[in-house]
Amino acid sequence: MASLFGGEGIFNVLPHQCFTKAKEQKMADSEQSSKNWYQSKTVWTGIAGCIAAAGAFFTGDMSSAEAIQTGITSLIGIFLRTGMLN
Repeated sequence: MASLFGGEGIFNVLPHQCFTKAKEQKMADSEQSSKNWYQSKTVWTGIAGCIAAAGAFFTGDMSSAEAIQTGITSLIGIFLRTGMLN
């Protein structure tokens, strides 16, 4: 398609090409965020919190209620962080 003003320019793009490029960019962004959830420090801190809560419960340093509260708080941090990445 020829440009409206001759030569190369921004007006020589068909409308469906703009939507295709935007869709490709959105897909690339979603692939990037879905691959990087495990690289978040917040996720690893939440996992460490769950492991620490389980360890403290099994060694007797925490009651079951305290361990459940700590574990749920850690899981909330993980799910909120992964929700923000998407």
